[in-house]
Amino acid sequence: FKAVSMDELLGTSDILSLHVPYNENTHHLIGDKEFSKMKQGVLFVNSSRGKVVDQKSLIAALSTEKIAGAILDVFEHEPQVPEQIRLHPSVYLSPHIAGGTQEARKKSYALAVQNVMDVLKGNGPRNALNTIK
Repeated sequence: FKAVSMDELLGTSDILSLHVPYNENTHHLIGDKEFSKMKQGVLFVNSSRGKVVDQKSLIAALSTEKIAGAILDVFEHEPQVPEQIRLHPSVYLSPHIAGGTQEARKKSYALAVQNVMDVLKGNGPRNALNTIK
């Protein structure tokens, strides 16, 4: 594998699968401009965060058949999913559980237990997104 530019990635991929966090830099990372650069008939997968994709642009790409189909585990305005996505014959949806493997669930449970034990010992949880005062 080699690193390539975003334009090259979009223009040469048969399957494009997003795996990025959501933040100000990734908000609508994929929109009209990016869909237009994609190879005709690409399969589009989003299992990262819904707001990484401009949903209106996704609907347009599906309606013009720029993309062959989409596999979506996340949606821009969860839990609402527009009818144009929900009923599209080339779209497959899952309820935000794509990362829910047995191994991931076990690790998540173990981390939750460890966090409780840490807090009971007077320490903060290991992966807090805010600070405890």
